[in-house]
Amino acid sequence: IEYPNDISPSYSTLVRINYAAYLAHKFPNKLIIASGGRVNSKYKDSEASIIKNTLLNNYKVTNKILVEEKSKNTSENAKYVAQILKPLNIKTI
Repeated sequence: IEYPNDISPSYSTLVRINYAAYLAHKFPNKLIIASGGRVNSKYKDSEASIIKNTLLNNYKVTNKILVEEKSKNTSENAKYVAQILKPLNIKTI
C-alpha cells in the first residue's frame, strides 16, 4: 500500500493496523479504539487518526472506531483508553 508522506504509518504501526483489520473482519460488531497522539512533527494528523483512516479506507473495516489522540507513549495510551472505556462500562479487553 502506498501512502502520502504526511499520513504514512510507520512499519510497526502498519503491522498493528494489519492485525487490527484481521480481527475487525473476524469480529465486525466489536468496538475498535485507535490510540496515539501526534508523536512526530512530520505528521499533521495524530497516529490514532492515521490508524482509523487506514482501517476504513484501505482495509474497509466497518466496526465502530473511537480515537484517543492525546497519548505520547504506551503508558498514556493505557491511561487515556481507560478513560474512554469507563463511561462505556467496559472493564476488560
